Amino acid sequence: MTMTQVAISVAVLLGAFLLFACASLAVARSDADTLLNSSERLSFDIAAQPLAQALKAYGQRSDLSVLLDGADPQRPMPAVRGEMTRKQALSSLLHGSGLQAYYVDNRSIVIRLPDSRPGKAATGQRPLNLNHISGVRDGAHDYSAYVTRVQQTVRNALCLSSQTRPGAYRLAMQLWLNPQGQVERVHLLGSTGQASRDQAISQVLDSLAMGVAPDASLPQPLVLLLAPVSGHVRDDCPVQAGK
Repeated sequence: MTMTQVAISVAVLLGAFLLFACASLAVARSDADTLLNSSERLSFDIAAQPLAQALKAYGQRSDLSVLLDGADPQRPMPAVRGEMTRKQALSSLLHGSGLQAYYVDNRSIVIRLPDSRPGKAATGQRPLNLNHISGVRDGAHDYSAYVTRVQQTVRNALCLSSQTRPGAYRLAMQLWLNPQGQVERVHLLGSTGQASRDQAISQVLDSLAMGVAPDASLPQPLVLLLAPVSGHVRDDCPVQAGK
């Protein structure tokens, strides 16, 4: 399964290379959340066309970056035309397709089929095109502290090797944690462009321990996006890393 980027760009937070979501990341959710829940009505004129092109057109008009995960990019999609909110347009575009939308980072969403494997339907991750837009804060649950721990643990682990050190590549991935807080499955959504580096990243993250058990209701998988940084932005790796 691959993730095809079909939007203009993915926003990069200054001073950080790791953007990610657990259905969404609370502090990074605000922009996408605000846009998708805005009552602002835009004029959409998206022709009937293949899925990848339709999502690109939607992203350009909505100011959101849209990632396509696994679904056929050539799948025909209906036209979406008229004055409507961003969420209404996305709902119209995906209506009847079985595809659902989830947060990736502060300006990005991923479009994919829901996980139909046994035992995965009850993970708590809900699609964006439903009435409730889920996030790290879900009702009485606030997962932001744990998500931050995962972010830092993954960063520190990847920083230990010059081969896997973030900053020079872009890669989205999914992580599943066991009840003890250890990575039990890694799935790369695409490639860094180097097969050896992809393999090294998978090996580093395989069985990586977070040090603290997650809440049993933590939505999984966690979706991480490693984004390249420009020369004037620090990669935030510890100074002793990269040896």
